[in-house]
Amino acid sequence: MEKNNLILTITIGSQVWTSKNLDVSTYRNGDIIPQVQDPNAWAELTTGAWCYYDNDSSNGTKHGKLYNWYAVNDPRGLAPDGYHIPTDAEWKILIDFLGGKDVAGKKMKSTSGWEHDYIYDISGNGNNSSGFAGLPGGFRDEAGTCDFLGYYGYWWSSTEFYKDLSEACSLQSDKDRVRRETPINSQGLSVRCLCDHALNQQTEVLKTGAESLSNMDLGESGGGMNPAGMMNNMGQNMNQQQNTPPPPPPTIAYSVSVNGQTAGPFNLQQLQQMVQNGQLTQNTHVWKQGMAGWEIAGNVQELSNLFGAVPPPPPPPPVV
Repeated sequence: MEKNNLILTITIGSQVWTSKNLDVSTYRNGDIIPQVQDPNAWAELTTGAWCYYDNDSSNGTKHGKLYNWYAVNDPRGLAPDGYHIPTDAEWKILIDFLGGKDVAGKKMKSTSGWEHDYIYDISGNGNNSSGFAGLPGGFRDEAGTCDFLGYYGYWWSSTEFYKDLSEACSLQSDKDRVRRETPINSQGLSVRCLCDHALNQQTEVLKTGAESLSNMDLGESGGGMNPAGMMNNMGQNMNQQQNTPPPPPPTIAYSVSVNGQTAGPFNLQQLQQMVQNGQLTQNTHVWKQGMAGWEIAGNVQELSNLFGAVPPPPPPPPVV
């Protein structure tokens, strides 16, 4: 998820989540995040760092990196540009949308990779109906020891709880529920990111409308509309509208299907760059708000100029 690679996302309710655990080794500004393998050195950390589970890079290929909370909280930014580490409140929005903490875990867990519970003889896998695809990446404790791979998955929030503790969420193989945790900041947990351009803009519009209504002059008793007050408000609003420039044109943003997963959304400039890099072809499926379904890019009139700007393959070299 770095070096300008496509960031795969999944839309769940009003939120757009990255569909894999974070796997970066630099902050957003390009500064290196130290990889700390020695358990004793890890235990002494008060600054950002990452590790692989058991210092084995093959675990990182599947589960991503484990980060301490100091990296999450670093002002240089752990999440890629356009994304952020979710707050505890944003985790709660996800959990509530999926039916609450007692049932959301099964919907968030991947359909494979979780250990079978032999005590209760139940599968640890979920049904991943949400698309979150949570994996049991385990964690690294404050002493530098890794544990619970295959049994637990832990994800940081950006919300500090108290002093050296911060909020997190966890899934476990023998439960269908989501647990809210408060790990020590020096522990190493997985990280997921949220897209900054959330799909809850309608909520903000409704909130603004509600605030406008609450500011209306309802008269001394508050029990009925005051026509004079309403007219004054309308007159003031009309004057403001005359002095307010029109809103900018809406940004064109397309999502792109990559190996069966959703990436983006991307604006036209980003799509043009993807065409030039060979990441977007006329046969790539795309979608934007208002379209009935996914369509191959070559059939979307709005995108036709992108492919017309790509030069044809050069002619073969002359035969000597």
